[in-house]
Amino acid sequence: MTKKEYLILIVLLIVVLMSIAIPFFLWYETYFIDFKSKIDSGSLSELATFQSFVISFWALVLNFILVIFAYKAFKYFGVKEQFHQKQFELVCQLSLDISNTDLRAVLYIKDEHVHPKYNFNYYTLFEIDYLSHVDVVLVYEDYTEQIFTFLQHKNNPLLPKRLADVLRKLSKRKDTEILNSDLLSTKNVLTLSNTKNSIDKDENILMVYSNNPIELKQNVILLKKEIESWLKKYGADDINI
Repeated sequence: MTKKEYLILIVLLIVVLMSIAIPFFLWYETYFIDFKSKIDSGSLSELATFQSFVISFWALVLNFILVIFAYKAFKYFGVKEQFHQKQFELVCQLSLDISNTDLRAVLYIKDEHVHPKYNFNYYTLFEIDYLSHVDVVLVYEDYTEQIFTFLQHKNNPLLPKRLADVLRKLSKRKDTEILNSDLLSTKNVLTLSNTKNSIDKDENILMVYSNNPIELKQNVILLKKEIESWLKKYGADDINI
């Protein structure tokens, strides 16, 4: 129910109470003397008749209003059900897309010539401890949606806003190209690529994804919690994320 409808109901309630109270007050001022005095039965009967008419009138108005609300609820019930169903399917698809995102991670430790290479699930990558020792995270692709394809859901109008906001945080990066050779000798670097992406990569040019890996990790954990919270809110209690 909208604020306007609530306001109308409050105003209507006040009018109903006043229409009942004012005639009784006028009768009290005109005919009532005290409790020991005899009350004029004719005037009391007229008051009762008038009050019955007022109550009957407002009962008719109330029934009319209830019919309107019932019609509106019936009219939009199917639309809301379809919307929530589509939204639920979208969040489930987002969760599945994230879980199916496999990453190729290469860790460059400054002053070391060995570069460990790993294949990680998206969630697993950001749950491991060594990310806290990384200074910068780079990606090979031109924009983050190429490596994290699930980020494309962020602009879907059906996606819950809180989830879309977290996805936008995860899609941010600097628009600066950094040469691998200029960076590896001074910082600990983690490079990421999508194992399912067949695009040829230029090994000499990388794009900055995050200069704050800890914040990046926190946003990934936040995304996971938001998905779990949203799904549980709609009755999906047994979730394997």
